[in-house]
Amino acid sequence: EYERVMDTNLKGVLFASRAAARLMREQPKGGRIIQMASIGGLKGSNGLSVYGASKAAVINLTKTMAIEWSRYHIQVNAVCPGYVETEINREVFADSRFLEKTLKQIPQRRLGTVEEVASLVLYLASDLAYMINGEAVTADMGSVCGS
Repeated sequence: EYERVMDTNLKGVLFASRAAARLMREQPKGGRIIQMASIGGLKGSNGLSVYGASKAAVINLTKTMAIEWSRYHIQVNAVCPGYVETEINREVFADSRFLEKTLKQIPQRRLGTVEEVASLVLYLASDLAYMINGEAVTADMGSVCGS
């Protein structure tokens, strides 16, 4: 399980980012790399130690790559979504007790949507976010600061 989680969440991000950066270095305007982390990388969660460690590593990787690749005009940021219902976790959120417990951790008392996370990614990929580099941006409706 450890190998599977680390291979997917950390190695996958590392190798995909390196491949993208190789192409972006050749472009005069560089580019934007947005990595998917999680609020799980910012706070502990019961039963999710390996997942949390992998996402914390992605956050550190983001900050390091931002420093290393800035001279090539490549910005690297991470998005740290909170609780968002997806195809992967839909069954988990179908458990009404789990959903109720989760919603109590979110000040807005609702799950985020994939579209809301995508809008943050779109912003970070745009020229409007030119000064943002090496950041782990939370998209969690306040659940990290509310916990």
